[in-house]
Amino acid sequence: MSPPSEPTSTPDRARRLLRLYLEQRGSSSQEVARGLGTPTDQVTARLSGSDPVSLDWVEQVLKLLGVPPGEFFARLYSDEPLASASSEPGDPQLAPAIETESEEVLHRDEVEGLVHEARSLIRGATRMVEARARAEEESGV
Repeated sequence: MSPPSEPTSTPDRARRLLRLYLEQRGSSSQEVARGLGTPTDQVTARLSGSDPVSLDWVEQVLKLLGVPPGEFFARLYSDEPLASASSEPGDPQLAPAIETESEEVLHRDEVEGLVHEARSLIRGATRMVEARARAEEESGV
C-alpha cells in the first residue's frame, strides 16, 4: 500500500500531522474527545477534514498529546515532507531545526516565541474580520 500523498494546504497538513502524532503516541480520537469533553464524531470530523479546525482546537489537542506547540508548528511549516507515523518521539523528522534565509538555526524557544507572535497576529486578524463582517451586516451591505 502506498503512503498517503503529501497534503498541500496548511489545514490539511495540520490534520495529517495531528493524526501522525495521535498514531505515534498510541492515542485515539475517542481519547482526544474524552480529554476535550467533546463527542468523538466531532474530533473525527475535524481530523478527517469534514469540519474545520481552529488554532485553539489544535492547541488543545497538542496539550492533550504533550506535543510542544513550537515543535508542531515548526514541522507544519517546514518544507520537509511529513514524517511517517513510525517516527519515534524526538525524532528529527518530527521536529527539525528551522533554517532562516541566512541558514541560521533557530532554537526551540525562539520558534515558540515566533509561534506565540503568529497566534497573536492570527487572533487579531480574526477579530478584525469578524468586526468588519458585523459592521457590514448591520449596515446592510
